[in-house]
Amino acid sequence: IEANLQLFNTLLSRNQISNHKLTEVQQVAIITAVLTGTSYREAARLFNCSYRAVTKTLQRFRNNHTFQSLPQKGPPEKLSKRKKKAIVRSTRRNFRQTYQELAKE
Repeated sequence: IEANLQLFNTLLSRNQISNHKLTEVQQVAIITAVLTGTSYREAARLFNCSYRAVTKTLQRFRNNHTFQSLPQKGPPEKLSKRKKKAIVRSTRRNFRQTYQELAKE
């Protein structure tokens, strides 16, 4: 069965980019695997995702009875975490920098 699951996962995750959402088909497969007795860690390994992705997928299914993510609260962030960190690094290097100079970077 494990070889079949690995082949199935290879077909599912062929176009998957790292750090992106699981498809609905992948979520169904993960839930099916766990409900049939596969451990969370083994499911994460078989489906090439993190342990946390498996736990969150099952938690979402058990709480909401759906595979869809709930709507996000509030507007999306204007700056990514990476950009925020870059701004902090820049201001630490040159703490006398004005807002205009900072915005140009």
